[in-house]
Amino acid sequence: MLTRAGDPGAAPDRVANGTRALHIAARAGYLGRGLFYALLAYLVARIAMLRGGAADQAREAALAGATSRAASSGRQANAEGALSLLAQGLAGTLLLGCAAAGFLLLAAVRLFAAWRDREPGRVRRLSVAGQGLSYIAVGLMPISYLLGNRRAGSESQQHDTTAKLLGLPGGAAIVIGAGVLVLAICGWQLRGVARQDFTEGLVEDAPAPLARLARLSGSIGIAARAMVFVPIGIFLIAAGITYDPHDARGLDGELLLLAGHPWGVATLCVIALALLIFALYSLIEARYRDVGRGV
Repeated sequence: MLTRAGDPGAAPDRVANGTRALHIAARAGYLGRGLFYALLAYLVARIAMLRGGAADQAREAALAGATSRAASSGRQANAEGALSLLAQGLAGTLLLGCAAAGFLLLAAVRLFAAWRDREPGRVRRLSVAGQGLSYIAVGLMPISYLLGNRRAGSESQQHDTTAKLLGLPGGAAIVIGAGVLVLAICGWQLRGVARQDFTEGLVEDAPAPLARLARLSGSIGIAARAMVFVPIGIFLIAAGITYDPHDARGLDGELLLLAGHPWGVATLCVIALALLIFALYSLIEARYRDVGRGV
């Protein structure tokens, strides 16, 4: 089987009896995912360019969970949320919209495959359905932002959401469980890299040079993506233990915390490059992934 169970980036196998419409949707989804991670790489590189007081201000805002404005390349960038840096101007808005559409297309393919493909076991189908739901969560965030919710995906919204969860009966356990789930998904992705599971259904028909590029870019990109999200899971667990929603941080808060430190800038540059490599891997998948399989 080709998919990596639990991996939100896994590909569909026997997609709905191989219908042409879903084949197209799957390939368009991979293109959208690649675009999203290219935009994310740009965002990380931009944050890495924060200098001096701007970096200190951004870092302090991330630590305090507050809204700030940080200068980057001579312009103001809203540090309230990462999406505000991506959706600047008409071009940025259109690109972010296309990326969101790609995630929703992949979600539809995964959920439909989990529903229609009766050959795999129930656990496998539930795993694929979980991948589809994760795609929906990722895709709806930029859509919410584009529809006017400027706090979508921001650090302040992360704190508010965590605070609401902590206010529920057993809220601390819920938050800790969410953190453990994030870490489990990241661990499963790293396991897939170690076993090279992602190459099944991808490199069989590709030319030898592209097959090598797919293995290299997939190994680096998938591992890097997992490691980027590991701190988010740790922050959630810390928030549940301390009962403090400000201990929970999203991706933008994690990146801003690195800004302003020499070692942090170097780390951000490595992250940006790795995410760009994952974007390249997504483009290879869009062309060579066998999307005629099932779950």
